[in-house]
Amino acid sequence: MAEIQRQATLSNSPLFRKTPWPGVAAVLGMATCLIASAVVIGISHNDTVASWRVPPAVLLAVLAAASNIVFNTALATGIAVRFWLCAARGVKLSQLHYIWDHGRVLGIGSAVRAGPPARTVALVALLANVMQFVGAPLLQRSVYQVVEYRMSNQIISMDLASQIPDGWFGTWEDGAATRNRVNSNLGRVLPIMQQWWRNSSVTTHYREGYRCDGTCSGWVRGAGFAYQCWSAERRFELATNATDGESVFLIYTTPSQNGTGPPFLRLISRYLENVDGGCVGTLREDTCDLEPATVEYPVTIQNHTIYLRGEELTASKPRVISQYSSSGDSINAPSNSGIGPLTFLNVLAYTRVTDNATKVFEDGTASYYAPGMTSDIFFVSRANKDDKDAGSKARCPFEWSRPTEYVISTLYDFMFRSALQVGNGTETQTFTADLTVPTLVFRSDARYLVAGLVVTAGGLGLVALLMWGWWRLERPVTLSPLETANAMGAPILREVERSATISEILAKAWHLEFKLREAEAEAEVQTSATVTGVEKT
Repeated sequence: MAEIQRQATLSNSPLFRKTPWPGVAAVLGMATCLIASAVVIGISHNDTVASWRVPPAVLLAVLAAASNIVFNTALATGIAVRFWLCAARGVKLSQLHYIWDHGRVLGIGSAVRAGPPARTVALVALLANVMQFVGAPLLQRSVYQVVEYRMSNQIISMDLASQIPDGWFGTWEDGAATRNRVNSNLGRVLPIMQQWWRNSSVTTHYREGYRCDGTCSGWVRGAGFAYQCWSAERRFELATNATDGESVFLIYTTPSQNGTGPPFLRLISRYLENVDGGCVGTLREDTCDLEPATVEYPVTIQNHTIYLRGEELTASKPRVISQYSSSGDSINAPSNSGIGPLTFLNVLAYTRVTDNATKVFEDGTASYYAPGMTSDIFFVSRANKDDKDAGSKARCPFEWSRPTEYVISTLYDFMFRSALQVGNGTETQTFTADLTVPTLVFRSDARYLVAGLVVTAGGLGLVALLMWGWWRLERPVTLSPLETANAMGAPILREVERSATISEILAKAWHLEFKLREAEAEAEVQTSATVTGVEKT
């Protein structure tokens, strides 16, 4: 029968058959693990920790372990290729041993001294192992976690009245002619005053939409006031009796009305500042007119706690939605009629904020007298000032910081708390707030990422370099002792061709049995020596 010709295909071509496929697959596996690590690090950047069921660090550890496994396979294949390439060219047996050993078990020194082939393989293998060892920690170090404050929009509801109705704070006792003669509704007002004075926390309702899961900042409409201010100043001498009794610090409010125009509350704040070494300072006076209005309050909500950002109210005026006039604030309001919001603000300022510090010059030293405590709060102590001419100012050691913003801010705070009580369950404001939530996110460090990629890719390149030249071999090779014994013509394998692959060797030597006989040989030698000795005797 005629022999059937084998069809020429890629799988039975000589180059295909002698390709070290395990080593090639291992190199491709290392490259895949490296690319996958870079992808994990890249896509995790700025991603939330909660969105990853398996953290990037765990994935990188798994990829590093897989890379180590295939690295060992690729390195073993590369050593085998170098071993047989050197054997094919002809080399000393000692060189083959150190190539096989490639510096393992602290044998790097011996391998380096053995000669160029062994030295090259040992150094390349050592460097590849170091790079593989260092690359994984660098890649894992390139991913870390930080807390990031992320913003989004959230709709918040808050019960807040846009106006304070006449009579809510109380009623006039006997007309507006007598200053501050009002009957306050203590059941409503006293709790608000207590909270305002103590600066107690304000909470929202425990209902859906009133809570902020994080920190929400926005502007909400509520009852307040609009104001306009202007300032004046003049020179003021302290070291003289001519100015005794004059105000050097003053907080004062008074209800006002221009003819038939709307009523307003006038706030006057006076304070002495910039006192020089000659006991001459600048007396400044701020005048502000307040009118009822619906304004937008800057608020911050954390869960159920509301914080009024008072510094924004004075740094830039609040947004006025609309102004309105209250008949209860009119100077012609009848007896027993309800008072308006400005009237009660005047009562509040008169009883809690108003102060008048007057100057006295005696025995060559200026001092002041004040019935209230507000002047003491804004007093600038010399102990807290770095004055080069402090000694020359010993005769007039006082001045004040500006109180205007503080007074306006505190009045806003009281109005805001009052609007919350008035609007409780009756008027709801809905506004959009900026929600800020602390979020744990991943960050990628490009420096460690690049370093890890370069080092790991370097190790990959070195093991690939060890396999370079495999096509010059006649067959796929390993470092099996059977393959080495067959190549060296071991008698036990005399029926196997010298050029056989390990698979072909196993196919023919499968039934052969091998047993070390060193112990038996030593016993035979000792017995022979004993018998010989007896015969000689």
